[in-house]
Amino acid sequence: MGSLQLRIPLFLLGAVAILSGGLKTRARVRAYQGGLGLALLEILAGIALMGSTAPGVATDGTIIVLAKVTGVIIVISSVAQALKAHKLSKAREESEGGRLYSQIKYSEPPNPELPEGDPPLT
Repeated sequence: MGSLQLRIPLFLLGAVAILSGGLKTRARVRAYQGGLGLALLEILAGIALMGSTAPGVATDGTIIVLAKVTGVIIVISSVAQALKAHKLSKAREESEGGRLYSQIKYSEPPNPELPEGDPPLT
């Protein structure tokens, strides 16, 4: 019974690794960021961990080592994703002033014949 109590949470950790890696892969593909290596490695580690929890496949010690490696991969991949998101956000923030300047520079000047503001609704 003790082995089963060990294997169920580790099976769930493998499922979390697969879900986390899948979401990171989807986010990177949609944002055209590239760098899918860590996310795919996370998915593979989750699959390996889930497969190793089947009865008779691996010893408890092997499963624990694989779970630790999977946990480290999840953390590294999450930190890398957060750093990329921060870098992208900072680049957008820095370019905001230039975009605003371009919008003002190329926008049409106000027409002096039109009254200020919108006419009242009746």
